[in-house]
Amino acid sequence: LIADWIGTQEGERKHSILWVIDQTATGPGARLLASNLHAPLLSRSEINQRLDAVEFFVQRPAVLDSMRTVLSRIRRSQAAEPSSPTITLRSAC
Repeated sequence: LIADWIGTQEGERKHSILWVIDQTATGPGARLLASNLHAPLLSRSEINQRLDAVEFFVQRPAVLDSMRTVLSRIRRSQAAEPSSPTITLRSAC
């Protein structure tokens, strides 16, 4: 099942865990996802809260697209100004 993490036996990475991590919009998002995979939630209420958050975005694709746009602007801002200590959502919009 390690192939599910890194790709298929044919070498295809698409839809593997590593592929999903590579699709994150920001470095902090990738680190958060990796952390969540390393230490998954155990509490039923926390799991349900996370599922509610996922459901929110699944049911509102326009909100998800807007969030991706904002996050990609943050990523571009960080790349353009690597010494900048903080990039806020407000400055990315």
